[in-house]
Amino acid sequence: MSLLVAAVGAVGATALGAPANAVAAPSSEEQLRSTLAAQIAKGPSAAGAYVVDLSDGRVVFDDRSDRLRLSASVTKLYTTSTALIELGSDTRLTTHVLGVGRRSGATWSGDLYLRGAGDFTFGTAAFARKAYGSDASVERLAAELRRSGLRHVTGRVLGDASLYRDNGGTEFPLVLCADPLFGRGCPYGVAGAFERPIPNGPRTPIGFNRGLRDATSAAPQRRPATFAASGLTRALRDAGIRVDGSAGTARTPARARTLASTRSPAFARLAALINKPSDNYAADATLRLVGARVAGDGSRAGGARVVSRTIADTFGLAPAIRSGSGETLTDRTSPRQLVGLLRGMRERPEGRAFARSLSRAGRDGTLRRFAGTVAEGRCQLKDGTRVDAKQANSTLNMTGYCTSVSGKRFAFAVMLNGMRMEFVPPDRIESPAYALQDRIVTALAGYTG
Repeated sequence: MSLLVAAVGAVGATALGAPANAVAAPSSEEQLRSTLAAQIAKGPSAAGAYVVDLSDGRVVFDDRSDRLRLSASVTKLYTTSTALIELGSDTRLTTHVLGVGRRSGATWSGDLYLRGAGDFTFGTAAFARKAYGSDASVERLAAELRRSGLRHVTGRVLGDASLYRDNGGTEFPLVLCADPLFGRGCPYGVAGAFERPIPNGPRTPIGFNRGLRDATSAAPQRRPATFAASGLTRALRDAGIRVDGSAGTARTPARARTLASTRSPAFARLAALINKPSDNYAADATLRLVGARVAGDGSRAGGARVVSRTIADTFGLAPAIRSGSGETLTDRTSPRQLVGLLRGMRERPEGRAFARSLSRAGRDGTLRRFAGTVAEGRCQLKDGTRVDAKQANSTLNMTGYCTSVSGKRFAFAVMLNGMRMEFVPPDRIESPAYALQDRIVTALAGYTG
C-alpha cells in the first residue's frame, strides 16, 4: 500500500474537497508578508517559500528558499521547459512507416517498419483521441498507405523502438474508474478535463496507447514494440491491405524509405498534456526524447543530463534532476530555483507556451479545488505531491504565477516537506497541508495593495 500511495502522490493527485480556507485579503505588502509568514510557521521545519514581484523583480517573501527539497511533480517544469527550449514550441513528432523492398503495382514486396519518434500520444485512433485529443494513430498510417494504392504486403510489420535505450519509469496500475478507462463519467483524458492521471505501462518512443494492453484495464504491454507493430498490422488489414507476415521488432535499416507518417500535436500542446494532469508517463518519455534528440542518448540518465545542462546554461540554476516526472527521492530543487525558472521562462519566446501548460486555478488540471476562491482564473499553477505512509518523505509543493486583484503579478514557490498527509482511496489526498498551502495562494491572488 505504501508503494501505491507513493505512486499516486508523485503524479500530483488532486484533492477534490471544498475550496481553500479563506484568509483576509492583505492590503499592504507588510500584511502580505505577515500572512505568508503565519502560514509557513504552521508547516514543518523543512518548509520554505519564495515570492517575487514580477513588475520589478523585488523579493516580497523569503523563508529558507535556498534549501533543496524533494521536488515531486514540480520536476516536470524542468522537463517541459527544456523540451520547449531545445525542440521548440511548434515542433511536432513524426511517427513513420518505412519500407525495405520494392513496390510492384499494389504490392509491397518486403517488410514495413513502424519507427517511433517519441510521440507519447500515438496509438489507436480511439485511444489517442480520448486520452489526448491527438490524431496520431495507426489508422491514419494505414489510410495513407491505402490512398497510395497499396493493397498487399508480402513481409512483416516490425516495431522500431531504438530511439530510447531504456523504457524505465514505474508503471501506474491504479484504476480510479470503473471499466472501461474512457467509459461514461470517467475523468481520464482530455474529455475528463485532466482531473486524474491515466494508468500507464512502459515508456517507448512508439508510445502506443500509453503502454497499456487495452482500454479496459491498466494491464501493461510486455513487448511494447511488437504490440505496436501488431496494432499497425490490424489497422492495415482493417483498411483492406493484406499483410502476410507476423508482427515483430527490428531496427530500421538505413536504406529504408518513408511510405507514410503521422504527427503529434505541437510541443506547446504536449507540454500542457504533461503539466496539467501531472502525467508521469508523458514526462518520463519526454525526458528520454530530449536525451535522444539533443545528446543522442535516449535514456533516463541521458535525458537528465540534457535537462540539467540546459537549465544551468539558460537560467544559471542547478536542481538535482534524476527523472522527468519527479518520482525519485533524489529529484531535488528549492523555492528560489523554481521562481528562477518561472522568471526566466517568462522572458523567453517559449514563455507563453510554458505558462499555458500550467493548470488554471479552479478551472482545469490538478488544481480544480480553487474553484470559487479568489485564485480562480488568476493563478497558473503546478503542484507536486508525494505521500508515503512508511517513510518521512511526504511532500506538498506549489509553484506558479498569480495576478492579484490589484493587478500585481507574482511568481512564487512554496515547498512543504515532511508534513503528514493522509491518503484516502481512491482519489483523495487530504491534509491540513492543503489548507495551509491554499491560503498562501489565495493571499497572493487576493492582495489589494
